[in-house]
Amino acid sequence: MIEAPEPKLPPIMVRYTDNLKNQIAEISNQFEDDVRIKLAGEQLKIFPANSDIHRDITKYLTDGKIEFYVITPKNQRPLKAVLKGLPVSYFADEIATGLAELGLKIDQVRQLTNLKTKAPIPVWQIVYRKASENNKIFEMVDRESLHKYLSTLAAEHDSKVSRTAIETLLTIHRNILLHEENVKYRTINRDNPKFIEVVWSVLPARQFMKKSGWISVDNQIFFNSDERLVDIIEVILEHRNVQPEEREWVESSKVVVKNEDKVREEGLRKKAAIQREKELAEFMKDKEYREDMARKAKQEIQSDRKRRDQLYGPGNMNNFLLYFVFH
Repeated sequence: MIEAPEPKLPPIMVRYTDNLKNQIAEISNQFEDDVRIKLAGEQLKIFPANSDIHRDITKYLTDGKIEFYVITPKNQRPLKAVLKGLPVSYFADEIATGLAELGLKIDQVRQLTNLKTKAPIPVWQIVYRKASENNKIFEMVDRESLHKYLSTLAAEHDSKVSRTAIETLLTIHRNILLHEENVKYRTINRDNPKFIEVVWSVLPARQFMKKSGWISVDNQIFFNSDERLVDIIEVILEHRNVQPEEREWVESSKVVVKNEDKVREEGLRKKAAIQREKELAEFMKDKEYREDMARKAKQEIQSDRKRRDQLYGPGNMNNFLLYFVFH
């Protein structure tokens, strides 16, 4: 009997930090030839040899409270889309029935709600089954256009604006990837002042989101392109190398945030400097005292020598000794 080969396992993604060195070394030693680790940018890709090793490693990371995620392969991900334009009074079951009549295989239809009022809005999230009949409703992501918008962002705006917009876009799309079933991560309120400032008011960033599959309904925008998500994240990662401009680092605009370790270290250095100054002051005081004592002793010796020479003549040591013996 020939057993079917085990499907290819997705890598386990872990953000690389200095604190992870020991854990990664422990994983390598524990699983030896059953795991392969590769550094990809600022992420570590862990490739387990089989599903059992995959389960053991994710348990190890979970127990160690190390943040990680697993990218579900495209052929295993459900297809998701957003449907709009129908009256808000339509029920999800009615829409599911209508789509099924069109030959589409549906897993779920869910009506979205307003983030503030929680009232239903005329937008439905459709989850399709993994079937060839459903693949035709998606188009491949236009990576060239996405690259163009991010390149324009870096060219037309200063580096601080560009970096902030790119990092925000990356966070938004990564959150969707990490929380596939949570609809709140694929819904953004356009009235959010922070979002308006760093993304929506920046034209190339707004164009990027629309091209990526974000659609506008009332005062909200929704993401409906799960099949494109990994490609979108990869494009954003390729544009994270925006360097700060020199004018960003002038004293008037430079903001330095010190961490607790550095603050504590600076405090210890100041205390050590004060102690050294105190010890130096005591040393100088003692030195002056010793020099004064030496000066007085020298003066007394010179005075004694002068008196000896006056009484017994220069260089007459014997008479000098007799003077001290009999006087």
